[in-house]
Amino acid sequence: MAGMLSQFSDVQLTEVYRYTTLEIICTAEVETVSVPKSESHARNLFRLPSRLIQAVVDFNQRHSAACIEKLTAIPAADCGDPWDSVGERRLEAEVLAALQSITRRAVEGWNLPLRNADIVADIASRELRQRIREEYEIGRDGHVQAIASLRSAQTPTMPGDAGPTDKRRRRSNRKAPIEQMLGILEKKASDRLRRDFSDPDTLHEKMVAEIYSLSAKDLEAPVNEALESRGIEPVSAKTISRSDKYKSWKPYRRHMVLPVSVAADYGSAFTQLGERTPTANDFVDAEAMANGLAKRSGRRLRSSSGRRSEQDRAADKWAKSAGVVLPPAD
Repeated sequence: MAGMLSQFSDVQLTEVYRYTTLEIICTAEVETVSVPKSESHARNLFRLPSRLIQAVVDFNQRHSAACIEKLTAIPAADCGDPWDSVGERRLEAEVLAALQSITRRAVEGWNLPLRNADIVADIASRELRQRIREEYEIGRDGHVQAIASLRSAQTPTMPGDAGPTDKRRRRSNRKAPIEQMLGILEKKASDRLRRDFSDPDTLHEKMVAEIYSLSAKDLEAPVNEALESRGIEPVSAKTISRSDKYKSWKPYRRHMVLPVSVAADYGSAFTQLGERTPTANDFVDAEAMANGLAKRSGRRLRSSSGRRSEQDRAADKWAKSAGVVLPPAD
């Protein structure tokens, strides 16, 4: 049972804001007592307000479930809108206020220059505000769909009103919401990993490995599965690669180069890193091929004829002018 609507009043929501903000500030005070362990550790300090976003989103989701339950029992009930724009603006204001408090503690506790702290805070601000937009869009869509399904089930069907049954799912030709689908995949992965990895650094590394570092081709199947469930035509990897969210993950998509063993035996013609060192004959072969001359094997042409061709003589002449002596004929 989702609970009574009175459990999701403005009074209850204010308590969520108060307790979660207090938890964030206390954590920031503990973290800024000593010098940060790493650069990522410092950046994660400014991401602490994401806890407030998650707390409010959880509250709204439970509020939405209570609304559907109430409307199921009393179709004419007034439940309000858990995902209204007023609540979205309030969450953004509270997150920015918490971020300002964190910035002040970073400057005082770490002796961080104010300019540097403001730059990091601005980056975190844009990231947090974008997450608020995505969470509220996903929440609104789910809430509206749930109400629409409920209204459809509650509407009685008169005899003769029903049209011909078509078991095939009608697909929508509207523009595929790639940003929303990637946001859903990101949130599912984050919620699942957070249960096993509470440390922010470890959680971020796991998110990079499972979501952020994936190519558009790797994301094609899960994105299209989510689109299929909504009756929307599948999209190509190229379409996914054009989305802003996918582009924002670009820093995490790096090509890893396998190290070469310094102890490997590549022979005299190779360097220590496994790269072949060109010889004088290599340059002769390349120039001969570029000028349309026949490539030789020793002094013997590939032709079955025993006579020397014009190309063979031209190769000898060119090699001699380059100071290279071709090996004698077999």
